Amino acid sequence: MRCVQNRANVNPTNPMKTEQTPKVSVIMPAYRQAEYVGDAIRSVLSQTFTDWELLIGDDGSPDNVAEEVEKVSGGDPRIRFFSFENRGLSGARNFLAGRAAGIYLLPLDADDMLHPSYIEKCLAEFNRHPDAAVVYSKWRGFGASSHVRDIAYTGYRDLLADNSIFASAMFRKSDFKRIGGYDESMTIGFEDWEFWIRMLDEDSVVLQIPEPLFMYRRKKESMSVTASRPDKEARVLRYISEKHSDKYERYYPDRLADIKELYKMRRRVAKWKRRSIFSRLWYAVTGKF
Repeated sequence: MRCVQNRANVNPTNPMKTEQTPKVSVIMPAYRQAEYVGDAIRSVLSQTFTDWELLIGDDGSPDNVAEEVEKVSGGDPRIRFFSFENRGLSGARNFLAGRAAGIYLLPLDADDMLHPSYIEKCLAEFNRHPDAAVVYSKWRGFGASSHVRDIAYTGYRDLLADNSIFASAMFRKSDFKRIGGYDESMTIGFEDWEFWIRMLDEDSVVLQIPEPLFMYRRKKESMSVTASRPDKEARVLRYISEKHSDKYERYYPDRLADIKELYKMRRRVAKWKRRSIFSRLWYAVTGKF
């Protein structure tokens, strides 16, 4: 492992801790992201809230991530760079979070970006709502496509059915430690969803800022695209449902009825798609589906 940081602000009794403990630690694993990591770093450097540290991990990347990080960071003492053998996304996040000094953690993939006010506005929500467990914002896509589905947290039961919190949400490091971080056996994807399932419960307060302050880069090929392929997704869903079978049994005890309702809805949607535009308009006006 290689660690690089500005030595002017280092505590001599603990070389991994700066003299001033930052309030927010941004953790950024980077694998094959040399082309984009500069944009991600600049989005952190441009934050209106400045009491942060950025931990970047070269996760055994075959490209020149290290060179790009050095080029963009400009010797900023708040940025620390680590290089290690490939651990996968969950392992890399756990490695960096374990070395983070902040009260709050904010994962940021090396190809995504934050609006300049993202950290400031997330912290404002935590200050207004001390009982909040997670704070995030609306999001927008860019790159190969600008489309992203609208997501909003509507309760723990719904979270078990479908993830409604993107990975770059802010949460307390104490909660990260309490649940043991990300599941490193999840190498295909959806590790953030499983992470939220373990961190939250039905009493958890999750807040969403009603502004698109997170920018998600859409690419033709990415980990999320791979994870969404039917065979991959089925494996992950099976793993999550088996790992958290007690939760699914509690919140979805009559799963056969839920499945039947889902297929009923699918048939209705398929029937709707077969209708002509005039038929759809008529049904829309009359309120019938």
